Amino acid sequence: MYQPSRHLSTFFIAGFQHYDGALVINQMSIGDSIELCPEPGNPYDPESIALYFNGVMIGYICTALTDFIVTFADDSNIVNLHNWSNGSFSGMKWENVTTMAWVCRIALILTFFLSKPIRAYQLGEVYARNMGVPIKAFRAALILLSSVLSACVTAFAGPISFVGIALPHLMKALFKTAEPLLLIPASFLGGGIFCLACDLIARTAFAPTEVSISSVTAVFGAPVVIYMMVRRKAGRE
Repeated sequence: MYQPSRHLSTFFIAGFQHYDGALVINQMSIGDSIELCPEPGNPYDPESIALYFNGVMIGYICTALTDFIVTFADDSNIVNLHNWSNGSFSGMKWENVTTMAWVCRIALILTFFLSKPIRAYQLGEVYARNMGVPIKAFRAALILLSSVLSACVTAFAGPISFVGIALPHLMKALFKTAEPLLLIPASFLGGGIFCLACDLIARTAFAPTEVSISSVTAVFGAPVVIYMMVRRKAGRE
């Protein structure tokens, strides 16, 4: 009678000699249970999973979280994970678009409420404080909104590089103003148009092979960032 293999995956156990694995190796046999515990405090690999046998740590599995996800995932999900890690819109669904639209809509409204403090902060922290802007709360709100928007995009499309850094400066140079009430919606719309154009290039430039959208955005966005760095350095000198 055929029985499927119970072997799921093979992992290298790191730190076996460093920990107490040698003390219990003679007590271990095939079929014994081993406790798996996340080890975020590991200085070498925060995503590792520690292995315990009868309360004794015998080592840890490097990058085990990703390995476990890939091991037990469906083939289609593995492909989606690969595309997501490179940045891609190929797996996007209308449900994802609806979720992002609501998040961006709420974040855009909240950002508009911060337009006056942003305008004051552009003239310097001292000026903003003298104008009554609570600096700590203002910074916390900006970081929170930026994190929510970045997390929303990354969760569905993966890491897309240089868009958030380059586009606001391109919009500022295009409209020749730093007015937040104009730059905020311009950055939203400009970022969307820029990503759609880069996605079109990624899909058609080397068809039928599709390039990751992050590679295309890096080609166009990296020169802008380099130009900004060189210009800032030249201004200081």
